[in-house]
Amino acid sequence: MTPMWIYIIVWTACLSGILAKKESVSIAEDKDVLVLTENNLNHALKQHSQLLVHFYAPLSGESLGSILGFAKAATELKEINSSVKLGKIDISKEKELAKFLNVTTVPSLRLYLDGDKYNPVQCPGLVRHFYDVAGEVADLPFCVTGSEPIFRKYDITDDSVVLLRKSKMAERFEMTSQTVKDDVVHFIRVHEMPLVTEYNGKTSSKILNSVVQNHLLLFIDKAEKGFKQIYRAFKSTAKEYRGKILFVLIDASEPRNGRIMEYFRVRREESPLIRMVNLTDNLQYQLPSDHLDQQTITDFCQSYIQGNAKPKLQSEPIPEDWDKQPVKELVGMNFEKVAFNENKNVLVLFYASWSSESRALFPLFEELAKHYSDSEDVVVAKIDVTANDINIRMTERYPAIKVFPAVYAERNATVLQPIDKETRNDSRLFQIRCFIYNVNLLNCSWSTDSLSENAQYSSVFQFFSIPEHHPFNCVSSSSEKMVECTSRFEVDERKLEMFVLVNISINNCRYIICQYFKLTNIEKLDPPEINATLSKSTNLEIQWMQTKSCCSKQNKCFIYELKINSETVELRNVLTYNLTNFEPTWRYTIQIRTKHSDVCDYNDVWSDWSKAVEISPLENSFQLKASVIAAIVLVLPMILLAFLLICKFQRLFEKLFPPIPNPSKHVQNLLEKSDFNQETPHKQSEEGGEILEVIDYK
Repeated sequence: MTPMWIYIIVWTACLSGILAKKESVSIAEDKDVLVLTENNLNHALKQHSQLLVHFYAPLSGESLGSILGFAKAATELKEINSSVKLGKIDISKEKELAKFLNVTTVPSLRLYLDGDKYNPVQCPGLVRHFYDVAGEVADLPFCVTGSEPIFRKYDITDDSVVLLRKSKMAERFEMTSQTVKDDVVHFIRVHEMPLVTEYNGKTSSKILNSVVQNHLLLFIDKAEKGFKQIYRAFKSTAKEYRGKILFVLIDASEPRNGRIMEYFRVRREESPLIRMVNLTDNLQYQLPSDHLDQQTITDFCQSYIQGNAKPKLQSEPIPEDWDKQPVKELVGMNFEKVAFNENKNVLVLFYASWSSESRALFPLFEELAKHYSDSEDVVVAKIDVTANDINIRMTERYPAIKVFPAVYAERNATVLQPIDKETRNDSRLFQIRCFIYNVNLLNCSWSTDSLSENAQYSSVFQFFSIPEHHPFNCVSSSSEKMVECTSRFEVDERKLEMFVLVNISINNCRYIICQYFKLTNIEKLDPPEINATLSKSTNLEIQWMQTKSCCSKQNKCFIYELKINSETVELRNVLTYNLTNFEPTWRYTIQIRTKHSDVCDYNDVWSDWSKAVEISPLENSFQLKASVIAAIVLVLPMILLAFLLICKFQRLFEKLFPPIPNPSKHVQNLLEKSDFNQETPHKQSEEGGEILEVIDYK
């Protein structure tokens, strides 16, 4: 089937049996369904070994839905040459037959096997409910199966309704004896659309007719830079509120969405924004934040569910003291009366109450109102455009400042006019770029290319939580036409938002440039330090310290990107990584970098890569072998040299001190005699001389 959505009712009892031989008896059919009567029922039972009979009443609303589903199923069974045949009996015409068969419930199904009219298989109520649902939900295809391979493929063991999307099981609803038709319809209508449904011509009717009455609308330009991060946060939140809130995406850049945006009074310049709509009372609730992360969206949904969200009205009540303060507080009901006063020059700040950029302008407007306090024809005012609808064309995103000049002003009166084109181009307010380095070093810069050579300027910055200006140390470069300012600040948990003020004087005109920054959005973190160790012969454990930040303390607020050789892996909520099954002969180069994640507040600025750490799995064993080899190389020659010296010394010793020979056996015998030490008389020679006895010891 070509449609994406398929529903399967798993039912084994009604589709089991044995094939029987058909008899050639002609019975009328209506859309492939046998029209059974008291006269032809027996013939039908003989012809079909498996006959599924639908008992219905034409005027019954429940029967109407089951009739349509039954006819559709009969056609599909015929196309696949199934042995199961479907038939129907109109109990309003066949009352006697219905009474004979003891039919008490309408509509109902019975399966007759092998022609046995008296012992049909009573199809359970859940199957009847499913056929009723098939008739009511006519825009989706339905299937019934009892195939064991399908059971195994989708790991199903009980009677269930299964939602398939692109042949994969998306959702499953287990049916019990307590299940009624409305339960199945609600399951289908809740899960027939994805977690986030984009509004277009095909989905509009499904969205408006959804059983879920609470719709969360995301107006966003799909081509803008931060779309993926916001959409991911939006979709992640949708999982928690499935069945309670329908999440809808409206592309603000799509021209065909102009009418829906006009209906909700949303301008393209205001996107991205999120608004909750209740279809029962048509009340709208706007998410009170410019930061569309998962936590903010979740908190807003929870606030709405609990009944704490503030609805968006066409106009707030007029405050009693709206004109008593230097800056007049306007609402929808008095805006036109004040802004289009033909005798007044009116300067209006269009703001959002939750916008930090808007709040940054409040002190400046107070100062401006005090400056013109003596001018009766000048009015300085502000209006919350997110809480009040105004009928003027706005092309800017809040905060925006507009001048409504006086039409009939006296000659000497103060007249406020928009600056002329030449001056506006001359003061085209450069983009102030700021970054935070080394936790507390603020660096801001801007280009002076669009400013006159005689422009003078000064700059300060201020944190929202602390009403104190902090000066910059600025250095300008005429060759590069850039101004770079730096300043250090004390890290404080309260210092999460700030604005930078730049005062510029050009041609006797003073301009005050105010730009808002959230510290997490501009901080460039320092890379973490890596410690890599071999915990096992096949496991390399990489650890790193959580990076220091000026405003984020939790590890979930950081994304880490680990680079091992040429491959990178993105990690969240961890400070360790185990590299397993690596090649023992390789040498690994490891680096890491980090940035703020979209869980706390998104920042697209990565830190620099850390210093490379090189490690080899066999590095320790290599070092051991190297030391042994070095020892052998150094010690072995010394041992050989010593041996040679000993040999040479022995030869010299033998020459100087020859060895004493061992005595012969004869001498040994003499030594053993006891009278060896006695003096022996010597014989006289014949000549009378003394003869010395010589004994040969050899």
